[in-house]
Amino acid sequence: MAGLASVVAPIAAQSYPSRPIKFVVGYVAGGAPDIFARTLGTQLAKVLGQNIVVENRLGAGGTIGAAQVSGAIPDGYTLLVAESAQIELAPLLFKKLSYDPVQDFTHIARLSVSPGLGVVVSSKNQQLRTMEDLIREAKANPGKLNYGSSGIGSTHHVVMEGLKYWLGLDIVHVPYKGSSESVPAVMAGDVQVTLSALQSVMEDVRGGKLRLLATSGSRRFRGTPDTPIMGEFIKNYEPIVSQFSMLGPPRMPPDVIARLSSALKEVLAQPETVARIYSLNYEPMWSNPEDYKLEVQENLKKYARAMRIAGIQPS
Repeated sequence: MAGLASVVAPIAAQSYPSRPIKFVVGYVAGGAPDIFARTLGTQLAKVLGQNIVVENRLGAGGTIGAAQVSGAIPDGYTLLVAESAQIELAPLLFKKLSYDPVQDFTHIARLSVSPGLGVVVSSKNQQLRTMEDLIREAKANPGKLNYGSSGIGSTHHVVMEGLKYWLGLDIVHVPYKGSSESVPAVMAGDVQVTLSALQSVMEDVRGGKLRLLATSGSRRFRGTPDTPIMGEFIKNYEPIVSQFSMLGPPRMPPDVIARLSSALKEVLAQPETVARIYSLNYEPMWSNPEDYKLEVQENLKKYARAMRIAGIQPS
Protein backbone atom coordinates (compact mmCIF):
# COMPACT_ATOMS: atom_id res chain seq x y z
CA MET A 1 0.00 0.00 0.00
CA ALA A 2 2.88 2.39 0.77
CA GLY A 3 4.21 1.90 -2.75
CA LEU A 4 0.78 2.57 -4.21
CA ALA A 5 0.49 5.79 -2.20
CA SER A 6 3.85 7.02 -3.47
CA VAL A 7 2.68 6.50 -7.04
CA VAL A 8 -0.75 8.07 -6.59
CA ALA A 9 0.46 11.29 -4.95
CA PRO A 10 2.59 12.51 -7.90
CA ILE A 11 -0.18 11.61 -10.35
CA ALA A 12 -2.67 13.65 -8.33
CA ALA A 13 -0.25 16.58 -8.21
CA GLN A 14 0.29 16.46 -11.97
CA SER A 15 -3.46 16.67 -12.60
CA TYR A 16 -3.81 19.73 -10.38
CA PRO A 17 -6.14 21.51 -10.42
CA SER A 18 -9.04 19.19 -11.16
CA ARG A 19 -11.71 21.27 -9.39
CA PRO A 20 -12.30 24.90 -8.28
CA ILE A 21 -9.80 26.59 -5.97
CA LYS A 22 -10.75 28.76 -3.00
CA PHE A 23 -8.91 31.98 -2.17
CA VAL A 24 -9.38 33.04 1.46
CA VAL A 25 -9.15 36.78 2.14
CA GLY A 26 -9.09 37.95 5.75
CA TYR A 27 -10.58 41.35 5.01
CA VAL A 28 -13.86 42.92 3.95
CA ALA A 29 -15.20 42.66 0.41
CA GLY A 30 -14.38 45.74 -1.64
CA GLY A 31 -11.14 46.56 0.16
CA ALA A 32 -7.74 46.46 -1.53
CA PRO A 33 -6.89 42.86 -0.46
CA ASP A 34 -10.26 41.64 -1.74
CA ILE A 35 -10.01 43.49 -5.05
CA PHE A 36 -6.47 42.21 -5.50
CA ALA A 37 -7.52 38.61 -4.81
CA ARG A 38 -10.43 38.79 -7.23
CA THR A 39 -8.27 40.36 -9.94
CA LEU A 40 -5.65 37.67 -9.45
CA GLY A 41 -8.25 34.91 -9.32
CA THR A 42 -9.87 35.94 -12.59
CA GLN A 43 -6.57 35.84 -14.46
CA LEU A 44 -5.19 32.76 -12.69
CA ALA A 45 -8.37 30.80 -13.49
CA LYS A 46 -7.65 31.29 -17.20
CA VAL A 47 -4.12 29.92 -16.82
CA LEU A 48 -5.07 26.94 -14.64
CA GLY A 49 -8.32 26.13 -16.39
CA GLN A 50 -10.39 26.05 -13.20
CA ASN A 51 -12.71 28.47 -11.46
CA ILE A 52 -11.42 30.36 -8.44
CA VAL A 53 -13.80 31.55 -5.74
CA VAL A 54 -13.00 34.17 -3.09
CA GLU A 55 -14.17 33.70 0.49
CA ASN A 56 -13.94 36.64 2.90
CA ARG A 57 -13.18 35.41 6.42
CA LEU A 58 -13.21 38.51 8.56
CA GLY A 59 -12.04 39.21 12.08
CA ALA A 60 -9.07 39.80 14.36
CA GLY A 61 -7.07 41.84 11.86
CA GLY A 62 -7.16 39.15 9.20
CA THR A 63 -5.85 36.40 11.46
CA ILE A 64 -9.08 34.34 11.39
CA GLY A 65 -8.74 33.83 7.66
CA ALA A 66 -5.06 33.03 7.97
CA ALA A 67 -5.74 30.48 10.71
CA GLN A 68 -8.39 28.80 8.55
CA VAL A 69 -5.88 28.23 5.76
CA SER A 70 -3.09 27.07 8.05
CA GLY A 71 -5.39 24.29 9.29
CA ALA A 72 -6.83 23.30 5.90
CA ILE A 73 -6.12 20.13 3.92
CA PRO A 74 -2.81 20.71 2.10
CA ASP A 75 -4.05 19.80 -1.37
CA GLY A 76 -3.77 23.23 -3.01
CA TYR A 77 -7.51 23.92 -3.11
CA THR A 78 -7.58 26.29 -0.12
CA LEU A 79 -5.13 29.18 -0.42
CA LEU A 80 -4.56 32.42 1.46
CA VAL A 81 -4.15 35.69 -0.38
CA ALA A 82 -2.37 37.42 2.47
CA GLU A 83 -1.50 40.96 3.43
CA SER A 84 1.72 41.58 5.36
CA ALA A 85 0.02 42.31 8.67
CA GLN A 86 -1.42 38.78 8.85
CA ILE A 87 1.95 37.08 8.38
CA GLU A 88 4.65 39.48 9.53
CA LEU A 89 3.05 41.73 12.14
CA ALA A 90 0.26 39.77 13.86
CA PRO A 91 2.65 37.06 15.16
CA LEU A 92 4.56 39.78 17.00
CA LEU A 93 1.45 41.50 18.37
CA PHE A 94 -0.57 38.56 19.68
CA LYS A 95 0.85 36.08 22.19
CA LYS A 96 -1.92 33.53 21.62
CA LEU A 97 -2.01 33.54 17.84
CA SER A 98 -2.96 30.08 16.59
CA TYR A 99 -0.37 29.91 13.81
CA ASP A 100 3.34 30.35 13.30
CA PRO A 101 4.05 32.38 10.13
CA VAL A 102 7.02 30.24 9.13
CA GLN A 103 6.14 26.73 10.27
CA ASP A 104 2.36 26.63 9.74
CA PHE A 105 2.17 27.59 6.06
CA THR A 106 3.47 26.65 2.67
CA HIS A 107 5.00 29.81 1.21
CA ILE A 108 4.06 29.92 -2.47
CA ALA A 109 4.92 33.39 -3.76
CA ARG A 110 5.17 37.05 -3.02
CA LEU A 111 2.79 38.72 -5.47
CA SER A 112 3.11 42.48 -5.14
CA VAL A 113 4.44 45.24 -2.91
CA SER A 114 3.12 48.65 -1.99
CA PRO A 115 5.16 51.84 -2.08
CA GLY A 116 4.75 51.86 1.68
CA LEU A 117 2.64 54.04 3.90
CA GLY A 118 2.21 57.68 3.09
CA VAL A 119 2.89 60.55 5.48
CA VAL A 120 -0.18 62.71 4.86
CA VAL A 121 -1.27 66.20 5.93
CA SER A 122 -4.24 68.37 5.06
CA SER A 123 -3.82 70.64 2.04
CA LYS A 124 -5.18 73.44 4.24
CA ASN A 125 -2.08 73.20 6.44
CA GLN A 126 0.22 75.76 4.85
CA GLN A 127 3.00 75.21 7.41
CA LEU A 128 3.54 71.57 6.39
CA ARG A 129 4.07 71.56 2.64
CA THR A 130 7.07 69.19 2.55
CA MET A 131 8.66 66.49 4.70
CA GLU A 132 11.38 68.99 5.56
CA ASP A 133 8.69 71.32 6.90
CA LEU A 134 7.31 68.57 9.13
CA ILE A 135 10.74 67.71 10.53
CA ARG A 136 11.59 71.37 11.14
CA GLU A 137 8.23 72.17 12.78
CA ALA A 138 8.36 69.09 15.05
CA LYS A 139 11.89 69.88 16.21
CA ALA A 140 11.04 73.52 16.85
CA ASN A 141 7.91 72.65 18.83
CA PRO A 142 8.38 69.33 20.68
CA GLY A 143 5.09 67.72 21.69
CA LYS A 144 2.94 70.32 19.92
CA LEU A 145 2.15 68.28 16.79
CA ASN A 146 0.11 65.09 16.87
CA TYR A 147 -0.45 62.26 14.43
CA GLY A 148 -3.27 59.81 13.91
CA SER A 149 -2.79 56.09 13.33
CA SER A 150 -5.05 53.13 12.67
CA GLY A 151 -4.60 52.00 16.27
CA ILE A 152 -1.99 50.92 18.79
CA GLY A 153 0.20 48.23 17.26
CA SER A 154 -0.93 48.94 13.70
CA THR A 155 1.64 49.19 10.93
CA HIS A 156 0.95 52.94 10.84
CA HIS A 157 1.84 53.21 14.53
CA VAL A 158 5.02 51.13 14.19
CA VAL A 159 6.28 53.05 11.16
CA MET A 160 5.62 56.51 12.62
CA GLU A 161 7.24 55.68 15.95
CA GLY A 162 10.29 54.48 14.05
CA LEU A 163 10.32 57.70 12.05
CA LYS A 164 10.13 59.74 15.26
CA TYR A 165 12.95 57.71 16.80
CA TRP A 166 15.37 58.03 13.91
CA LEU A 167 14.68 61.73 13.33
CA GLY A 168 14.53 62.67 17.02
CA LEU A 169 10.98 64.03 16.84
CA ASP A 170 8.40 64.44 19.60
CA ILE A 171 4.98 64.05 17.94
CA VAL A 172 2.05 62.86 20.05
CA HIS A 173 0.27 59.66 19.01
CA VAL A 174 -3.53 59.71 18.70
CA PRO A 175 -4.84 56.19 17.93
CA TYR A 176 -8.01 55.73 15.87
CA LYS A 177 -9.89 52.59 14.86
CA GLY A 178 -8.70 52.69 11.26
CA SER A 179 -7.86 54.91 8.30
CA SER A 180 -11.57 55.57 7.87
CA GLU A 181 -11.25 57.66 11.07
CA SER A 182 -7.67 58.92 10.99
CA VAL A 183 -7.81 60.35 7.45
CA PRO A 184 -10.95 62.46 8.09
CA ALA A 185 -9.32 63.57 11.36
CA VAL A 186 -6.36 65.07 9.52
CA MET A 187 -8.70 66.72 7.01
CA ALA A 188 -10.66 68.27 9.87
CA GLY A 189 -7.51 69.46 11.63
CA ASP A 190 -8.02 67.24 14.69
CA VAL A 191 -4.50 65.89 14.08
CA GLN A 192 -1.80 67.46 11.93
CA VAL A 193 -0.40 64.28 10.39
CA THR A 194 -1.45 60.72 9.66
CA LEU A 195 0.04 57.67 8.01
CA SER A 196 -2.08 55.72 5.60
CA ALA A 197 -1.90 53.14 2.84
CA LEU A 198 -1.82 55.01 -0.45
CA GLN A 199 -4.94 53.36 -1.81
CA SER A 200 -6.87 54.98 1.05
CA VAL A 201 -5.72 58.54 0.32
CA MET A 202 -4.61 58.93 -3.30
CA GLU A 203 -8.02 60.04 -4.53
CA ASP A 204 -7.98 62.88 -1.99
CA VAL A 205 -4.32 63.65 -2.75
CA ARG A 206 -5.11 63.97 -6.46
CA GLY A 207 -8.26 65.90 -5.59
CA GLY A 208 -6.28 68.46 -3.62
CA LYS A 209 -7.71 67.68 -0.17
CA LEU A 210 -4.57 65.99 1.17
CA ARG A 211 -0.85 66.46 0.66
CA LEU A 212 1.54 63.48 0.48
CA LEU A 213 4.90 64.30 2.08
CA ALA A 214 6.77 60.98 1.93
CA THR A 215 6.34 57.21 1.70
CA SER A 216 7.93 54.39 3.70
CA GLY A 217 8.98 52.25 0.73
CA SER A 218 12.41 51.27 -0.53
CA ARG A 219 12.22 53.49 -3.64
CA ARG A 220 10.04 56.18 -5.11
CA PHE A 221 6.78 54.79 -6.42
CA ARG A 222 6.05 55.01 -10.13
CA GLY A 223 2.65 56.53 -9.38
CA THR A 224 4.11 59.32 -7.19
CA PRO A 225 7.58 60.00 -8.65
CA ASP A 226 7.91 63.45 -7.02
CA THR A 227 7.26 62.14 -3.50
CA PRO A 228 10.42 61.29 -1.52
CA ILE A 229 10.88 58.15 0.54
CA MET A 230 11.75 58.22 4.23
CA GLY A 231 15.16 56.79 3.44
CA GLU A 232 16.05 60.12 1.87
CA PHE A 233 15.89 61.68 5.34
CA ILE A 234 17.16 58.80 7.52
CA LYS A 235 20.51 57.07 7.13
CA ASN A 236 20.30 53.25 7.13
CA TYR A 237 16.49 53.42 7.16
CA GLU A 238 14.77 50.03 6.98
CA PRO A 239 11.80 50.42 4.62
CA ILE A 240 8.53 48.90 5.76
CA VAL A 241 6.04 48.11 3.03
CA SER A 242 2.85 46.17 2.71
CA GLN A 243 2.74 43.28 0.30
CA PHE A 244 0.33 40.70 -0.99
CA SER A 245 1.41 37.10 -1.09
CA MET A 246 0.04 33.60 -1.46
CA LEU A 247 0.33 30.86 1.14
CA GLY A 248 -1.21 27.46 1.64
CA PRO A 249 -1.46 24.95 4.46
CA PRO A 250 1.81 23.31 5.52
CA ARG A 251 3.16 20.27 3.67
CA MET A 252 1.59 20.91 0.27
CA PRO A 253 2.86 18.62 -2.55
CA PRO A 254 5.97 20.12 -4.23
CA ASP A 255 4.48 19.69 -7.71
CA VAL A 256 1.39 21.66 -6.72
CA ILE A 257 3.55 24.43 -5.26
CA ALA A 258 5.59 24.57 -8.45
CA ARG A 259 2.45 24.65 -10.63
CA LEU A 260 0.97 27.53 -8.65
CA SER A 261 4.22 29.46 -8.48
CA SER A 262 4.84 29.32 -12.23
CA ALA A 263 1.20 30.16 -13.04
CA LEU A 264 1.31 33.17 -10.71
CA LYS A 265 4.53 34.39 -12.34
CA GLU A 266 2.81 34.19 -15.72
CA VAL A 267 -0.28 36.06 -14.53
CA LEU A 268 1.73 38.84 -12.88
CA ALA A 269 3.50 39.52 -16.19
CA GLN A 270 0.24 40.05 -18.11
CA PRO A 271 -0.33 43.72 -19.05
CA GLU A 272 -3.98 43.61 -17.94
CA THR A 273 -3.01 42.32 -14.49
CA VAL A 274 -0.12 44.76 -14.17
CA ALA A 275 -2.35 47.73 -14.97
CA ARG A 276 -4.99 46.63 -12.48
CA ILE A 277 -2.46 46.14 -9.68
CA TYR A 278 -0.91 49.56 -10.31
CA SER A 279 -4.40 51.06 -10.11
CA LEU A 280 -4.53 49.73 -6.53
CA ASN A 281 -1.25 51.58 -5.82
CA TYR A 282 0.68 48.33 -5.62
CA GLU A 283 3.49 47.05 -7.83
CA PRO A 284 3.55 43.48 -9.22
CA MET A 285 6.62 41.72 -7.82
CA TRP A 286 6.73 37.93 -7.94
CA SER A 287 9.20 35.83 -5.99
CA ASN A 288 9.66 32.07 -5.84
CA PRO A 289 8.65 30.01 -2.76
CA GLU A 290 12.15 29.75 -1.30
CA ASP A 291 12.91 33.45 -1.58
CA TYR A 292 9.50 34.43 -0.26
CA LYS A 293 9.91 32.26 2.85
CA LEU A 294 13.31 33.83 3.54
CA GLU A 295 11.76 37.26 3.07
CA VAL A 296 9.09 36.50 5.67
CA GLN A 297 11.78 35.49 8.14
CA GLU A 298 13.76 38.69 7.53
CA ASN A 299 10.66 40.88 7.71
CA LEU A 300 9.70 39.36 11.06
CA LYS A 301 13.09 40.47 12.39
CA LYS A 302 12.62 43.95 10.90
CA TYR A 303 9.16 44.36 12.42
CA ALA A 304 10.45 43.13 15.79
CA ARG A 305 13.15 45.81 15.75
CA ALA A 306 10.60 48.47 14.77
CA MET A 307 8.26 47.39 17.57
CA ARG A 308 11.04 47.59 20.13
CA ILE A 309 11.74 51.14 18.99
CA ALA A 310 8.03 51.96 19.20
CA GLY A 311 7.80 50.41 22.68
CA ILE A 312 4.96 48.11 21.59
CA GLN A 313 4.49 44.93 23.62
CA PRO A 314 2.54 41.85 22.45
CA SER A 315 -0.83 41.33 24.08
